[in-house]
Amino acid sequence: MLGTLFPIEMFPEFLRPIIKCTPIFVVTYGPAKLFIDFNINTFIQICIAQISYLVISIFVIIVLYNKGVKKLNVNGG
Repeated sequence: MLGTLFPIEMFPEFLRPIIKCTPIFVVTYGPAKLFIDFNINTFIQICIAQISYLVISIFVIIVLYNKGVKKLNVNGG
């Protein structure tokens, strides 16, 4: 909802950099902003942020999967 109902420009100046680091900005507001007002610099920033969140998510999933596999105990066939 952040970005679609409440544009980042409505927030105080000191909160904007923090909001731009959140996944909500990368998923909702960033692409919507690009659709309205395309800027190559913003496009590159959003792509880098999306790739970063994807890599972090994959890393967390792999770590959690490996911990889960170690605790798995299968009895029988």
